[in-house]
Amino acid sequence: MTRAVPIGFDPLNGDQAARVYSSFGYSDGLGMVTTNPGGFMMTAGFAEKATELYNFPVDKNDVWIVTFPKAGTNWVSEMAWLIGNDLDYSGAKKSLDMRVRLFEKVHQGMICSLERTRLNSLKPPRYIKTHLPFYLLPPKLLDTSKVIYVARNPKDVVVSWYYHHKLTKYLGFNGNLDEFIDFFIKDEVMYSPYWPHVLEAWKFRHHPNMLFVFYEDLKENLPNELQRIANHLGKDLLDEEIETLHEHLTFDNFKINPAVNKEEGKERGVLNKSGSFIRNGKVGDWQYQFTPEMNEKTERWIACNTENTDLEFTYTLDYQD
Repeated sequence: MTRAVPIGFDPLNGDQAARVYSSFGYSDGLGMVTTNPGGFMMTAGFAEKATELYNFPVDKNDVWIVTFPKAGTNWVSEMAWLIGNDLDYSGAKKSLDMRVRLFEKVHQGMICSLERTRLNSLKPPRYIKTHLPFYLLPPKLLDTSKVIYVARNPKDVVVSWYYHHKLTKYLGFNGNLDEFIDFFIKDEVMYSPYWPHVLEAWKFRHHPNMLFVFYEDLKENLPNELQRIANHLGKDLLDEEIETLHEHLTFDNFKINPAVNKEEGKERGVLNKSGSFIRNGKVGDWQYQFTPEMNEKTERWIACNTENTDLEFTYTLDYQD
C-alpha cells in the first residue's frame, strides 16, 4: 500500500520568492517549494514525486550515504563503494554517479524518471546517495539498510555550497558569499535547513544500521575512519589495503580522478568553465573566506541552533590529510 508523505508542500511566498528568484537560478524552469512542517526547500518537481520516493522499496543489501550537500558525499561514496566491492579499483574507473546513484536526482525541475528506473534495475548491493532529510526518505530505511551519515561543520559547508552554486548553472547564484550566508542562515537555499537535517540524523546515531561520521574526523585520521566504515559494512581490511585506499582517496588524487571530479559537466554545459567540483576539501577553509562580520553572524546562528544539543563540530585542524 502506498503511504502518503506526512507533510505538505507550499510554494515560496511573495517576499521570499522575490528574494530567492532574483538571486538564484532556481526560477529558471525549476520553481521552489518548502515542506510544511519542516521548511525543507526543494524543487516543485520533487514535490510531485515525493510520495513515490517515500515509498521506494529499500533492501537489506542497500548501502545509503546520507548528507547535507557539500559534506563529503562523493568522497564517502567512493570509500563505501570500494570497501563494499572488495577494493575493485578497476571497477572504480567507471563514473561514480553510475556506481552510487543520487536518489532524488534533479533535472530541469523534475525528479528524473530515468534515475528511478536505474535505481530499481541495480543489482544488490545497491549504493545510493541522497541529500534528503530522514523524514522524507523511505520510513523503513534505517531498520532495513546500512546507512552512513556524514556531517560537516556548517562554516565549511556554507562556503562549499556557495562555490557549488557559482559552478552549477541551474543553481546560478549571482551574489557574493556574505549574501549567500544570509540566505543560508534564513533557510532559503536548496536543501536547507541545515540544522534539522543534521540533528535528525544525530538522534539516530546509536541505531545499529547507522554509522554517523564527521567529515573532520575523516580529514584528521582517514585510516581510522576507513576501518570504521569497513566494520559497518561487514568488511575486514588489512593494513596495506587501508594504506592503498588512503592514497587513492587523498585530495590531490581525488581532484584529478575523472571518475569523480565531474569535469565532463563543463563539456555538457551543466557546469561553468571556471571553478571545479572538487574544489578545496580542507577543514577550516572558512577562515580564509569569512570576514569578521560574516563569522560573527554565523557564530550567533550556530549558538542559537546548538544550545540544547550535545552535537559539537570541529572547525579547524592542526593536521589533516
